[in-house]
Amino acid sequence: MNKIILYFILLFALVPAKAQKKHLKPNQFVVSVGGDTINRTDEHGLQQGLWNVYYHSHYGDESYFEIGKFVNGKKQGVWNTYSKNGIPMKSETYYNDYKNGEVKMYDNGQLFCIGNYRALRTDAAFDTILVEDPTNNKLVERIISTSLGSVKHGFWTYYKAPYNEIKKIEEYQLDELIYSQEYTTKSDSIAFRQRIEQYPHKSNQLPAGFWSMEKEKAPPRFTDFPENMQHVEPNKRKTKN
Repeated sequence: MNKIILYFILLFALVPAKAQKKHLKPNQFVVSVGGDTINRTDEHGLQQGLWNVYYHSHYGDESYFEIGKFVNGKKQGVWNTYSKNGIPMKSETYYNDYKNGEVKMYDNGQLFCIGNYRALRTDAAFDTILVEDPTNNKLVERIISTSLGSVKHGFWTYYKAPYNEIKKIEEYQLDELIYSQEYTTKSDSIAFRQRIEQYPHKSNQLPAGFWSMEKEKAPPRFTDFPENMQHVEPNKRKTKN
């Protein structure tokens, strides 16, 4: 791992500092010190493949760099952030440029938080998500504006660094804090780990075919709107005669 971090630090001399611009000059690339092709754009100027993006210090903030992959100009999969000295700062998972899934945060290289995000579908004004009602454990529909892009959804666990002992846990549903608990003993931490294994949203994975371009894999929808419609209104509850 240290060799990998050192490898990307050495790339600073070759890779110009750039913000994440979606449309760059076409057919650009950088050859790393190891001979690999990185920071590549396609014929349309969209970022593709492995990128190393360096951010210079601004307003007293520490310089840092991100390493991850682009697909058609959008972040996909795991992106890791390091300080300019190669110390881990955070690790985030992306789907189509939005945070989706597990995020890990570090303090001076020590893990202190593991959380979860849910990406919203941004091809419509609203998204409808099934969530668990904390009062009766039943699944209910929640309609949320997609302008947020991503929301906290699931457990956020805080640790006593550098020890792997739980300090606090929070549970979010669509950016709303629904549960919070301080943990002071190791037995509390073990009890929580057993509970989280039973949590229905633990995996935080997209269902099969979610947002798939293949119509036969499209999931059931909870809102009525055509495929290419930009705005959507929630269903109105039907009354029984």
